[in-house]
Amino acid sequence: MPSSAPHIPKILNRGIERGFKSDTTKLARFTAMMRAPGVYVRMLLVVAAFCLFCYFHYHSVTTALYYGLICLVLMQVGYVGGVFYLIWQESAHRGRK
Repeated sequence: MPSSAPHIPKILNRGIERGFKSDTTKLARFTAMMRAPGVYVRMLLVVAAFCLFCYFHYHSVTTALYYGLICLVLMQVGYVGGVFYLIWQESAHRGRK
């Protein structure tokens, strides 16, 4: 990647050339992944696939739905944790300014 790329700030470009991304880029990518409603669609697709695999493994609709519900609750806990992480990072970033 040339160091004169107009769309990338010089400080980020130096980090990319060295083979690592700055915390700002990681946080921006994480924020983009956590946007609703896309994150909910991805969660539901994962839960549907998980339920399908559970059904093929246990041959029971009830068990598959039970494990699917547990999977959905755990992913929601993870999503709320991710949102709290974003809030914490933003407050820490504003505190440094």
